[in-house]
Amino acid sequence: AMDRLMTERPDLVVSDVHLEDARGDLLLGAVGAHFPDVACLLVTSGPTSRSSFGGISVLRKPWDIVHFVDRVCTELDKRAARAQPEALDAAVGSASVS
Repeated sequence: AMDRLMTERPDLVVSDVHLEDARGDLLLGAVGAHFPDVACLLVTSGPTSRSSFGGISVLRKPWDIVHFVDRVCTELDKRAARAQPEALDAAVGSASVS
């Protein structure tokens, strides 16, 4: 997954906690550390406290598609809100006063 992020940049990465060869929370922690512009959502049947997973947003199983889509939209909205101040700073920094 990390190798793919070197060539592709998704808006969101969703992972289960339990992966075949790794832990999803560690994967998403690395994604957030190396690619802070990528939103992350962790799916688990375990505890849902963000503090349990280093601040990663958590969706508890079982979930229905409506709840899943709602959480995906929420994470993408948060990502967009984080990007807006950077765009505003760039626009203000490039403006000139005569």
